[in-house]
Amino acid sequence: MLCTGFHLMCRNWGPYRMSSRRTLPVVLVAVAPAAGCAGAPTGPPPALAENAATGSGHVPIPRTNVLLRLPDGLEVDPSLPGLARPGANTSVVVMSQPLVDTTPEEAREEMADGLSGPKARLQGMDMDEPRELDVAGHPAIAVTGEQLASGAVYRKAIVALFTEKTFVMMTGTIEPGDPLTANELLTTLTDARWSDETAAGDLGFELTPAPGYQRQEGSTSSVIITLDGETGPNAPSLVAAPSLGDNPVEEGEREEFARKRFTKLPSTPQVESVTEVEVAGLPGFELTGSNRAGVVTYGAVLFTEVGYLVITGRFDPDLHPDQVPAFQEMTRSLVLT
Repeated sequence: MLCTGFHLMCRNWGPYRMSSRRTLPVVLVAVAPAAGCAGAPTGPPPALAENAATGSGHVPIPRTNVLLRLPDGLEVDPSLPGLARPGANTSVVVMSQPLVDTTPEEAREEMADGLSGPKARLQGMDMDEPRELDVAGHPAIAVTGEQLASGAVYRKAIVALFTEKTFVMMTGTIEPGDPLTANELLTTLTDARWSDETAAGDLGFELTPAPGYQRQEGSTSSVIITLDGETGPNAPSLVAAPSLGDNPVEEGEREEFARKRFTKLPSTPQVESVTEVEVAGLPGFELTGSNRAGVVTYGAVLFTEVGYLVITGRFDPDLHPDQVPAFQEMTRSLVLT
């Protein structure tokens, strides 16, 4: 199955918080390979098959509270989670994160600035002016435009909505030549429904919190674990997230890949140590480092046959004792499901 397209995704290494500079916060605008690839199932999983659609024709998106209508030719893809056109790179990715230290209205204003400002242009995006609206009864912003990636222009439709506790990004990507238009896909996103119950589905792995740590709920794309369950900006935290789609890394390139992936984390750490490891049968590398502010970052990049898993932790040594042993303990608790 073709796996050379791209999505704009919201890869957030922790809960969504307001930025002190009123710019797009720790949410990163990133380009990621399209899923719906070999080895990734398409169509609704068995747990959703019996109740695949509501009376309005909306289907639940695995691991989320969002329900969407299916545009012609698109199917539910649990691996995203979202929708995908089989054999193509047209899709919708739905990702959510906890909303912390901000109101939905404040978060909407900040996200609108990020989607139409310099950060978006740095990713090759040419977006229309975002407009504010309500989606599924919650404040939201919607925008359409284009993104240049790998020499091709992809049409985009993006809707971000904000509940009292959750930030949800729905990113639609349309490959060149696809009959679906950006406005048609935007209509699908703005017609979303919200459920109080999270649809079934898992990330394909689990971690056990170390003593004193608690798992945060509300993320569709990652496992977030924080010390004492705190969610403030100074709380030590560990986040684990899989890569999207079929994106294998050759064995001889893995250490360099892990180093580069580590230095691109939001905390911008410099590599200070690298150790080869094997966790849950997966080969990889464990890294530590710190940034100019002295914040310590731990990372583990573990490789699978089709991609990789990134586990990253961070803490401020001026506020907390060494958390690296706890991060290592949680990494080694990894169980593939």
